[in-house]
Amino acid sequence: MGNGKNYSLSWPTVGEIDILEMVGGYARGQSGDQIAHGTVHWNNTSNTMKPLTHFSNEKTYKTL
Repeated sequence: MGNGKNYSLSWPTVGEIDILEMVGGYARGQSGDQIAHGTVHWNNTSNTMKPLTHFSNEKTYKTL
């Protein structure tokens, strides 16, 4: 996650990149241990905390 301490910003305005994230457990009858995500999060409206509109772009992969 980005460092917004010097600018009084927090997530998602500072952004976040999840290169590989495995959820684990069970959800909707599927094992989360077989699902890997890569996601980029950001504030889609501005470079400030107002207005705050979380936006993300995600790709999901199922492992063997």
